Amino acid sequence: MAFQLKRLDEHTWGTFVRPAVKLKTNPSTRAIIEGIMPYFPKDCHCIAGYLDDADQFWKVNYHWELLLRMMRRALKLDLQVQSRGQLERLIEELLTNPPNPDKGYADSAVVGEPHDKTSAAGIVKRWETMRFCKQEFGFITNFEDIPKKHPPAQPWFLAAAPVARPGTSKHGGGYALDIEGKGKNQLIKQIAGALGATLKFDEKSHVHVEFKQGVVVGGKLVADDAHDGKWAGWKHRGASGP
Repeated sequence: MAFQLKRLDEHTWGTFVRPAVKLKTNPSTRAIIEGIMPYFPKDCHCIAGYLDDADQFWKVNYHWELLLRMMRRALKLDLQVQSRGQLERLIEELLTNPPNPDKGYADSAVVGEPHDKTSAAGIVKRWETMRFCKQEFGFITNFEDIPKKHPPAQPWFLAAAPVARPGTSKHGGGYALDIEGKGKNQLIKQIAGALGATLKFDEKSHVHVEFKQGVVVGGKLVADDAHDGKWAGWKHRGASGP
């Protein structure tokens, strides 16, 4: 049976959008969120929006600290010897290039704080290391079935979730959002698709969605370069955006 989009009107801005979510004026991240908000159930929330380059560098540190925290938590579990040894090596690898300061990112309520004194090149290097460590941690958590055996699963999934190279994330375009809802990822993708999302990527802990052509209800997307990153909402009259 084909998915039927329904307007629910269960949310206000305060219930749907987390306080840390940042907005861009052109295209209007706010207009995109307001366009999709009426269609999401009350247990779904927008957890990320616009991120400029500085925010994207900070996000590396957020994920670095979260990954380190979850790997240390995993070491306290009853794991097979090879998994424990791999975790110990991954932790050593992560700690070769820590942020400065080395904590405070994962628990911060404000994107961008604390401010890391590491150079941009150093943070990119940290991202390269972290990308490998995240992949390996994902293999370990799957092999040991950690998310199922040690709930809640969301922190384990988020720790292993991929992060775009800083400066390249579509969150910098103003039309990308992260939406979470426990056990609702498939529904989130269906709703976003029916609203004209140009990308729907399930990251287990949440769904990354992009509305490169704005919010399009009851219409069809037009031909466009999905990878150039440039806003294309102007191609639709009435699409949420600038």
